[in-house]
Amino acid sequence: MNLQEWIKKGKPINSIVCCDCLEGMKQMEDNSVDLILTDPPYNINFKPQRGTFDGIENDNKSWEEFNKFMQPIMNECFRVLKNGSVAYFFTGFSSSSAFYQYAIKAGFNVKCQIVWVKNNFGTGYHFRPQHEDIWCCFKGRPHVPEKAISSVIFEKKVNGVDLLHSCEKPVNLLKILLKQYTKMNSLIFDPFMGVGSTAIAAKETNNNFIGFEIDEEYYKSSLKRIGEQTHSFW
Repeated sequence: MNLQEWIKKGKPINSIVCCDCLEGMKQMEDNSVDLILTDPPYNINFKPQRGTFDGIENDNKSWEEFNKFMQPIMNECFRVLKNGSVAYFFTGFSSSSAFYQYAIKAGFNVKCQIVWVKNNFGTGYHFRPQHEDIWCCFKGRPHVPEKAISSVIFEKKVNGVDLLHSCEKPVNLLKILLKQYTKMNSLIFDPFMGVGSTAIAAKETNNNFIGFEIDEEYYKSSLKRIGEQTHSFW
């Protein structure tokens, strides 16, 4: 559904909306979501090696333009997140420090830099990257988890025929992050929903979700993917 349809239906949860996330968030109430888990563009003009996928929306701007694009989104993330809650933001090497600054300026307390170590590495002439960073950001004082986990998480990439997005994150990795700070029926928000990995991770951890995705093809893939798994969700 588009943004107008979502609003007309009363902004239901367990929905993915095809729209610009900033416009979507402007329709959300203050302090309305329990956790944010998202994988924004890194502004690296990422080009998939195999040419199977198109480039990523808003991933090839000047840094001045990207700052103007990303800071309002981070500000809105802070606004819609409940006090005493957590936001996770995936980021790459070249954008890591920028996202740290976006989070601080928005009002977050950046608690931890989590490192996701993949089972294989990318291309490079001097070093071949095998990890991505995840900023764990607090709004207020979240509850202390039952068990602290390592800030370095080893989890396989999504590869081969299962890959629906050039930068798709593994659902199991997302579930590990969600389990630290959610209780049953928490509302998980992803402003860059992609092909729905956060939505699936939310339902598989007994939570609910709301997400926005601007790319129509990825949006359609997310609906198809979630639809194929609804039998195990509700």
